[in-house]
Amino acid sequence: MKKGEKKTRTVEVADTTPLKWPEGYGRTLIDDRQDRAAWKKQYSIYRDAVVSELELLGASAITITRNPPTEERVDPGVAVWFSRRRTQDTSWQLQLQIDKPNPTRQEIDSAFKRLAAKHHPDSVGGGSGGDVRIYMKLEAAKRQAHAWIRGEGALDLDSCIPCDDYVEARQNLAAIKLILSHIRALERLGSPFIMERVMERSFRASLPAPTTLKEDDHVTAIA
Repeated sequence: MKKGEKKTRTVEVADTTPLKWPEGYGRTLIDDRQDRAAWKKQYSIYRDAVVSELELLGASAITITRNPPTEERVDPGVAVWFSRRRTQDTSWQLQLQIDKPNPTRQEIDSAFKRLAAKHHPDSVGGGSGGDVRIYMKLEAAKRQAHAWIRGEGALDLDSCIPCDDYVEARQNLAAIKLILSHIRALERLGSPFIMERVMERSFRASLPAPTTLKEDDHVTAIA
């Protein structure tokens, strides 16, 4: 990428109204909301900062939900919904000796049968000279290959970081940005395992019913 050239965003991002608060998360009482005078940048600046942090954490899709400006005084909460890419394991191609970029299920099964024939427990018991452990590895590779052609690497918006501790939506978004920055610091400090556990277990959430947007909901895609 040339100097000064804007990076092309590959993650799918959207702003939506109204607020979609995750089930099971409590709300902050009105009198308990805080006002952070230092967090007075434009909403779009904090939004872009949150998106950048989530991109660095491997997000594949992001939806930022909040109430429209006319309702922000009553409820300034923000909930950032996102999904993360699973690490793609394509080692099954080598294990099953498949060199096609897009094999069919039949081709996967045929490759498995050809390679696993003498390693099947029954064959090993009959004196084939095979190894049951190799059979189990080939079987695991077949399952991974089947999952790949089904597209099971894609995730729904199954994680959420909500915040309504502050009096303005932009302040709540600024707080979420700081939360994400501190989580990423775990990786920079050499604790990626802890960071992964936090991301996988702490932010899993369910959308409130109904999960689909209503006709009067407003959606804005972010370029």
